Amino acid sequence: MIKYKIVESDTGEVTIKGIVIGTSNDVNDYYITRKRSENDLHGAGIFIMACMKVEKLTSICVGVNQ
Repeated sequence: MIKYKIVESDTGEVTIKGIVIGTSNDVNDYYITRKRSENDLHGAGIFIMACMKVEKLTSICVGVNQ
């Protein structure tokens, strides 16, 4: 999924595509039909947090394997 949602430019800038605008409703149909944005803070923030967790887990696993 990352290769379809993340684009890196020639200058190294990263764009996160397809982020649903708005987070105020927990009904699936609401999100399916919502407009989508690029680099919206709702998606960018959680993406950064997920990357930090992956990096932390990777460093822990690398430490265990050594």
